Amino acid sequence: MYGLYLYDEASNRFIKKNLYCNNTEVKHVNTITEDSNGNLWIGTNEHGVCKYNPATGKTQFLLYDMMKSGNQILSNSVNAIDIDGHYLWIGTSIAGVSRYDMITGTFEDYTAENGKLSNNNIFALKTDHRGGVWIGTNWGLNYINSATGQTQQYTEDDGLANAAISGIVIDSNKHLWISTYYGLSHYNPQSGKFTNYYTSDGLINNEFRRGSYFQSKSGEIFFGGINGITFFFPFENQPSYGLSNLVFTDLFIYNKPVIPDKAKSILKETVDYTRKIVLSHDIKNFSISFSALEYNNPNNVIYQARLNGFEKEWTILPQGSNTVTYTNLKPGKYTLEIKANLPNTTELYRKIKIVITPPIWLSWWAKILYLLILIVGSFCTYISIKHRIAQKKENQKKQNENNIMQSQLQFFTDISHEIRTPLTLILTPIEELIKSTKDPDLKATYKIIDQNGHRILRLVNQVMEMRKLDKGQVKLCAEQTDINDFIHEIIVSFNHLAQEKNIGFDLHIAPDLPSVWIDQEKLDKVIFNVLSNAFKYTPANGEIELSVDINDSFLRIRITDTGCGIPKDLREKVFNRFYQVPNENNKVKMGTGIGLHLSRQLMEIHHGQIFVEDNDQPGTTFVILLPLDDSYLKPEEKKLEHSDRNLATLVQTSISPESTAEALPANSGKNKRKPKLLIVEDNQEIKDYIYKVLSPEYQIFEAKNGKEGLEMTIKELPDCIISDIMMPEMDGIEMCDKIKKNEQTSHIPVIMLTAKTAIEQRIEGLKVGADSYIPKPFNIEHLKIRIQKLIEVRRVMKNKYEGKSNTIKEEISSLKSTDEKFLEKLEKIVKSKMAETDLSVETISQEIGLSRSQLQRKLKQLTQQNPSDYIRITRLRHAAWLLASKNLSISEISYVTGFSSLSHFSNCFKEFYGMSPSHYMEIHRVPKKTQDSEDEAQQS
Repeated sequence: MYGLYLYDEASNRFIKKNLYCNNTEVKHVNTITEDSNGNLWIGTNEHGVCKYNPATGKTQFLLYDMMKSGNQILSNSVNAIDIDGHYLWIGTSIAGVSRYDMITGTFEDYTAENGKLSNNNIFALKTDHRGGVWIGTNWGLNYINSATGQTQQYTEDDGLANAAISGIVIDSNKHLWISTYYGLSHYNPQSGKFTNYYTSDGLINNEFRRGSYFQSKSGEIFFGGINGITFFFPFENQPSYGLSNLVFTDLFIYNKPVIPDKAKSILKETVDYTRKIVLSHDIKNFSISFSALEYNNPNNVIYQARLNGFEKEWTILPQGSNTVTYTNLKPGKYTLEIKANLPNTTELYRKIKIVITPPIWLSWWAKILYLLILIVGSFCTYISIKHRIAQKKENQKKQNENNIMQSQLQFFTDISHEIRTPLTLILTPIEELIKSTKDPDLKATYKIIDQNGHRILRLVNQVMEMRKLDKGQVKLCAEQTDINDFIHEIIVSFNHLAQEKNIGFDLHIAPDLPSVWIDQEKLDKVIFNVLSNAFKYTPANGEIELSVDINDSFLRIRITDTGCGIPKDLREKVFNRFYQVPNENNKVKMGTGIGLHLSRQLMEIHHGQIFVEDNDQPGTTFVILLPLDDSYLKPEEKKLEHSDRNLATLVQTSISPESTAEALPANSGKNKRKPKLLIVEDNQEIKDYIYKVLSPEYQIFEAKNGKEGLEMTIKELPDCIISDIMMPEMDGIEMCDKIKKNEQTSHIPVIMLTAKTAIEQRIEGLKVGADSYIPKPFNIEHLKIRIQKLIEVRRVMKNKYEGKSNTIKEEISSLKSTDEKFLEKLEKIVKSKMAETDLSVETISQEIGLSRSQLQRKLKQLTQQNPSDYIRITRLRHAAWLLASKNLSISEISYVTGFSSLSHFSNCFKEFYGMSPSHYMEIHRVPKKTQDSEDEAQQS
């Protein structure tokens, strides 16, 4: 039901009274007040205040109009109304309080905005006998003195049970009873004191409903709450005395009482006489009981408790309860406070201290220890950080020094590469002069030049070797070696020097030495360096001894001299890079300080040792130790096949005429045409020297870089090519690769002539098809014989495989293997379908009768190409043949070979042949007469 209803007591039924405001039915009624004339003043939820005359049924509304300003009700939602004389007090739900003068029809406003209220949400309103009005808001109690216009506000801090007020009733004693959202408050205006009541005092609930309050004519007060109605006569049957005493009665640990003065008891005397209770941290549950010693009305005693240090608010205990329990308290100091009183009497107060001792790891001395540890740790951290910063600076300094050294080494390495080229122009002609000169004095001078040139070369090689060691590019390559023969080959290089300086050079090799696994090249460099130093610092008529024997499980090589010796404190430093012993001899005999450092690093790679023997004999003794067996070697460090040695000693002496093989004539027999020789070199002096030496026997062509060399090769088809590696535009490696990939030039032998001597660089050259790799400086006779032999081998192969006998051709054809037949069939299929731009691997696999995966595996095994690459390369080779031999345009050739576009064809061709199709056509196509004359000359 909704609206206004009249209760007919006689018939015990409700009669609805319809109210209309501007033709709208009033449905929601919040409050009703009757004036002295019998009019009902009704507060509604949406239609303001309605004045209703029950006798006539007439209505009059006080409404809020937002278009008006002033002299009107504050809101159409009204929660409370009360009448004082000719004033009507109206409490709105959201806008504050309006006082309506029923005579003049004027309004006076009381709001939070004008500072007369604590809050604009009005829940209750009541006038007192002095003409003042008590206003209950959502945030405290307000009192307005109508005579002075002053307001006073009350909150929880003043003793109010709760700030949210639901109802206000004034009893016959002019005291206020205030229902709140938490408890019932009694306020005595004369004393200004609040007394609060809760469920422990007999209330049915602590939370009361807004606007649910009433006082009967008999003085009984009713308050509606969430669980029902609380009603009472104020101060009826209340005791007229207060409590006399409040005592602590018992202490319980885990619900078990603690007996005082018992063995290991927490209490030494009763809890009421104990000022402080000390509990261990492992006691997680304890209770304390108390009593106010009230025997007449024990259930009326109100107990409040608070554990200071754990909670801030007082807790009102339920009626009849006089025990508090606490669980899981943290270690610390607490104070238990208890208050007790009868309603409307003075409170009694007691307190007792409670200490929860911390565990040993949280005790005060433990915390001091932690603080000390923290201080020590912080100090150690500071020292550590300081040390790390210093270490970082030191490492940075070392890194900078290392970077500088690496830069210097890189510079030396680059310079060393450059030095090898002019050395070639010194050593190679000197060797020729030594062989051709008959004058003994002049020959001796040439030998001195040759000796010092090779000394420079040896230093260059050491710098380059040291650089490779720093980069980790030097690998061990050991083979089984007869140490007797190995040592004899080395000392031969020093016999002449020993005679010249009149130094006794003795060799002692223990008999029956076993074969040992050594890297001959590396051990040769080590022994040569040590012997060179021995001869350098041993004066005339001195002695040098080299002995080889077995010491435990090591091969021991001792080199002893009678020179100036090395001080004991410097015997380890001589192996440092660039270090030289500071003595008078070094001022005269300058060195580099590289040799012994290089020797130490080479021996470490060899799993061996080199050191200066500690003795008091004059001179110096170097000891080299090597493992006897091969157990220390990894499989990849063993060279199973013996190969010719490439020792450092090979470049120490000049090549004598007797030791050089006679070069065979380049043209012999009926061969009247000089072979074509292409020299690709960016150094003009090297080119001029090779031209001068080889031009009598060969027809020489020259190119200054790889790009020109590739063009010249395709145009002239030389019989042999000599090429440098490091050149501008296109280097020798790339040029050789493109020559070997071209069918028309792949048969031409290529000799790499370069200053790059590392084995990795040699392997790189051989991988792209180079036929020979000769490091600078080179021996000219070696070069002559290598050129002649390569041309001769190619000529023999050509005569063998291009014989005119049909019988031989048939025999060769009949001996073709299955793989050769497969490749011929594959080539035939690809060439027959070459013009098809959509030629795919699937089409070829269907034609040849294999699945795609089988074709992939077989072709990869035979040609190291996948089918797609094979199709592309076959098209490019056919296109190259058409460009060279057929009078077709490039676009026609692109179409014939199956390329989808001319740009795609040009890009693929340039990538494969190193030049554009038009350039290839330009340098390869020659007039027919010229071609015919060259063919006739070749056949003759």
